[in-house]
Amino acid sequence: MSQFAEIEFRTFGGERQACLKGGPRLWKMIMVAQSYAMDADKTAAHFDLPRWKVQAAFHYYETFPQEIDAAIVEVRAQSFETLKRQLPQLERHEVVIAPDGE
Repeated sequence: MSQFAEIEFRTFGGERQACLKGGPRLWKMIMVAQSYAMDADKTAAHFDLPRWKVQAAFHYYETFPQEIDAAIVEVRAQSFETLKRQLPQLERHEVVIAPDGE
């Protein structure tokens, strides 16, 4: 933690996870950042955070990519049925997006 001043560790479901201080878990930030091709400005806008905080998350990820990538793989592997067992009130909703102009 002394190397990464903006990173803190919190426990979720019995697991210790790296988080941005006062912000989201790093795996969530990196998963979103990957959808923006690791663009710090777009990621900062997405989370409504200053760019330097996002950059702090990126620095942690550069040092410990296996930790963050493993969490992302685990989340992406979850199915609706898995989530339904954890969250019995969960309901499935489908959204149909019409092509532009229709």
